[in-house]
Amino acid sequence: MTVTYNRILSYLQTFHHRTINRDGHHLAIMRELLDVFQIDLSDFTIIQIAGSSGKGSTVLTLSKLLTANGIQHGRVISPHLERYEERFAIDDSVIQTDEFVSIIASIWRSLPSFSHERDVGHPHIMLLAAFLYFQNNQISLIIYENGVGGASDPANVLDPWIAVLTEMTLDHTHLLGPDIPSITKNKAAIIKPATDYVVCGMTNPEAKQILKCHQNRSSAQFYFYNEDYRLEHAFVYHGCHWMLTGLDLLNHANHQQQNITNALAVVNMLKSEGYPIHDDRIRRTLQHLSIPGRSELLNIGQHTLILDGAHNPFEIKRLFERFEPRDIDHLIISFPTNKSANALIAAIPDESIPLHIVPNPFQPGNQNFHDIRRELENAHSHIRFYDQLHESLTAVVTQPDPQTVLVTGSLYFIGQARTLLLDQDTDDEM
Repeated sequence: MTVTYNRILSYLQTFHHRTINRDGHHLAIMRELLDVFQIDLSDFTIIQIAGSSGKGSTVLTLSKLLTANGIQHGRVISPHLERYEERFAIDDSVIQTDEFVSIIASIWRSLPSFSHERDVGHPHIMLLAAFLYFQNNQISLIIYENGVGGASDPANVLDPWIAVLTEMTLDHTHLLGPDIPSITKNKAAIIKPATDYVVCGMTNPEAKQILKCHQNRSSAQFYFYNEDYRLEHAFVYHGCHWMLTGLDLLNHANHQQQNITNALAVVNMLKSEGYPIHDDRIRRTLQHLSIPGRSELLNIGQHTLILDGAHNPFEIKRLFERFEPRDIDHLIISFPTNKSANALIAAIPDESIPLHIVPNPFQPGNQNFHDIRRELENAHSHIRFYDQLHESLTAVVTQPDPQTVLVTGSLYFIGQARTLLLDQDTDDEM
């Protein structure tokens, strides 16, 4: 069988439709797979990051800071923006396509003989592929972004040295529980007896209280955002035995400043453990920090497009903390699975912004677009529906006057928009 890149993508797609058993069986399956592929997790030093919001930004910021300081590491993010290869990287360089194809092909060849093959889900495959990649390249320090949950994720087999918990909000309640305490307890399951440090990077008071209770029965050292470490006026980081001055993070929204500060807290811990951290390299990296798909600005002709992967009401509200509603001429949005379209729209502070609604490109999680139209047609007087993203982009970027367009809804959606905007000639193709 000839294994091409497209066949690999089709193979991976089949795992999205599988429901992962959340009663602990998903963890047993993961451990068996690691044994079958001869991966010993004790060979790795792991920084594991879970939370409702800001995980990816924290991981990518931390990776850039480690790379700038010459600290070799592996990185796993989920999901990707445009290509699967983005999920796996060494020192901020993503996996080569041929190596990615080779690793997934090796899993494909071996999996049919696995006794519980039908119980293997997409998160199992991603973790397995990541650690095969790092093992093949002899990488020991790993930054790992969890998927939806903590206890409900196969990545809960990991025993992190440093556990990072980002902002908590009501998201994926069908999997994690109906309230902030339930969600926080699920995600806090990444904290293990082997964990030495816990970064509690949220502002939510309920989540903080849950983690303070966890602190009382854990041997790990807990550090709380805006208590044990903080950012002062976007210019000074105060942490544990480390103060970093001369920063300039004013161009970053408040929520990104929070994510950057959480990444600095991890760097603080690495510094205290003897890793070579150079303050000037941290400053330079943060001065030029830009993360694709997170409040990313693209100039297309005379128009400005803002791309952001906000995908729940909390993130939508935070997004508009940076961009005043009056500054947005159009909003292009899609709705991820298990998200109320009305709830997302209600988070937009100005009802007069024209909304352009398109289907979510992530097919396994795509809500029925006809149901969304029925739900919203009478709820907002400035709505237009499109069957394809490029139709909505054309409608706004071909207008004669300069427009500022916010594109949001999910990282998959932003990835598709980014591809269209960067890879096609705007005037001729759109």
